[in-house]
Amino acid sequence: MSVSGSDKQYSFICVSVGNIDCLLSVLYRPPCYKGSDFLNELKTLLARYPRNHIVIGDFNINVLDQSSLLTKEYNNILVLNGYSLVNDVSPAHATRVSNRSISIIDHVVCSSTIRNKCKVIVEENHLSDHDRQLILNVKLKVKQTKQKTYFEKTIVNVEKFRQFFFRRDSNSTY
Repeated sequence: MSVSGSDKQYSFICVSVGNIDCLLSVLYRPPCYKGSDFLNELKTLLARYPRNHIVIGDFNINVLDQSSLLTKEYNNILVLNGYSLVNDVSPAHATRVSNRSISIIDHVVCSSTIRNKCKVIVEENHLSDHDRQLILNVKLKVKQTKQKTYFEKTIVNVEKFRQFFFRRDSNSTY
């Protein structure tokens, strides 16, 4: 899904991963996308998928700045919808570091049903303008699928069964 307008664009995608009982959403909120509009969209996304849901991406909300009104509202939305931030909120775990500032604007958010199964590691690299990238480690069980029976036949006469499969005369019909 992509939400766009003349001066803004917010994008996200939700995927289900194989037989794992989990939904993964990846999103990007550009700095020019109005914070209150983004939080309304996020609230809708979190309410729509209340369990076994991970949201990861560039939220462009600096959670290191706990005095920010946007950060406070963001934290409230997470709590009210049964989600929590998985990132460690400390300067040592910043995802964007420059000469002028340090911030955590890349987040991993999990529903409370799987929060204890998610861990975030911040890895330093130079793949983007963010000097550090998030590595998400999730330990979830794979859903068991029912085994399907494709062919089932009760064999009453074992001798006829053997004759059928091991017959020497190819013209015989049973």
